[in-house]
Amino acid sequence: MPKDKEALRREIEMLSRQTYEPLPRHEMIGRTLRMVSGDAQFFYPDARKVVQMVKRGSLDGELYYLVYGDGAYHADLFLVPADNFRDDVPEPEQKTLMGDVGDEPS
Repeated sequence: MPKDKEALRREIEMLSRQTYEPLPRHEMIGRTLRMVSGDAQFFYPDARKVVQMVKRGSLDGELYYLVYGDGAYHADLFLVPADNFRDDVPEPEQKTLMGDVGDEPS
């Protein structure tokens, strides 16, 4: 159901006022997730994204994932609500931060 203009204005105002606290040890960092909703200007439909960082909004308490955009925006990072993602990538395909860097335990 679409939001009315007043509700949308309040949401935008809240998002612009809040700070985003980083959660550097969050378990979702480095995971590959499918993006189920996002601005088509910046993201391909149903794109798979690797979570670069996780942050929590100071006013709404929601989680946000920092991910790279697509197309012309592939080098730009975007803060996207965690609700816009679905974790349906099979576990064997998941990359770990240690595996991505190439460090192997001794």
